Amino acid sequence: MRTLIRTAALAAALLSLAPAAAAAQTQTPEQAARAYFQHLRAGDISAIAQAMHPAALQSLKDSLMPLVAEISARHGGGEGPMGMDAGAMGALAPDALYQLMLMGLFSEIDLQAAQGALDIRPLGTLPAGPDLAHVVYAVTLPVAGHGVEMKQVLTMRRHEGAWKVDSGTGISALVNSGLLPLLFSAAVAEELGGDDDEDEDDDGGR
Repeated sequence: MRTLIRTAALAAALLSLAPAAAAAQTQTPEQAARAYFQHLRAGDISAIAQAMHPAALQSLKDSLMPLVAEISARHGGGEGPMGMDAGAMGALAPDALYQLMLMGLFSEIDLQAAQGALDIRPLGTLPAGPDLAHVVYAVTLPVAGHGVEMKQVLTMRRHEGAWKVDSGTGISALVNSGLLPLLFSAAVAEELGGDDDEDEDDDGGR
């Protein structure tokens, strides 16, 4: 009886995931890119990692681990980046490591302020084969009180029927994942916030 209940529960869980999986497989590259940008704006770390191509995350981990081991060795084999030693980080799955990195990154920025100042708009898709496409998007960043528009490219590669963000190999996976506009916007928002704080301090001192 218990086996039957567990089997039924597992079947129900799989059925609940089926609509989301089916939706992901019917998305176009541009629709998948739009969903990814929404995850970025929401700071949804789990969804961001799930939207990444597994090969890109594996390559990023493979590139990071020698650096982690070196940093850990400099501390006498103790803690490395993010409070973990090389062994503990090496045991993490690539997507779990990426989520840990994003968690640390997002904890250092004002994500809400960055989102308010950032505008990302997909413009179109350049197909590069049945399983590869490049989504061109415009990013409007606030610079000196004006919106400065830049054109960027997000590479999408099909994985198990669904389009995933293929941000490249090695450390470049961080650069090509669409994170830079968000970080730049956060830096601008922080700088403007700092100016406001200074102005308030000046007014209070008068």
